[in-house]
Amino acid sequence: GSNIKLGTAGVVTATSFVGSGANLTGIDADKIQEGNSFAEILDTGSNGIFRFLPENNEVFRITHEAKVGINTNNPSHNLDISADGVAFPNAAGSTILRLRNSAGSATLSIDANAGNVSAIQFGDTAAASQGTVSYNHSSNHLQFNTSGSEKVRITSSGQVGINKTPA
Repeated sequence: GSNIKLGTAGVVTATSFVGSGANLTGIDADKIQEGNSFAEILDTGSNGIFRFLPENNEVFRITHEAKVGINTNNPSHNLDISADGVAFPNAAGSTILRLRNSAGSATLSIDANAGNVSAIQFGDTAAASQGTVSYNHSSNHLQFNTSGSEKVRITSSGQVGINKTPA
């Protein structure tokens, strides 16, 4: 090799290298690492994966089946997110998925909380969760909210209440 140098902290730099590299140590062709964090390509011959492990904790994976896992090392869907999340502003649940533009002016979040309510919430940075479509498992009803309050409820028996709870 030419212009091979051993720099500070054992860093090897080179402008060109010819050879097998059999005598080089501390180099892994399948991993980029800094401290306890790394990105890695694993290939077992039939089910290779690409994964990110900040501080030695896997948080992101792409499988050979083009499935993406966030906080799961076994994604079962094209996009599989496993998380408890953090509370969406002014919401009762934990946000697991949030899509928004860079200005934060258009948001869609899918929430679930311990009260067994799943919701799609619409809002903006000035007023979160102003429009909501939610399903309440415990009372088995679908609910539509605007301006932060219930406007329409559909019960499991098909009764519809507009600006009131169905009888």
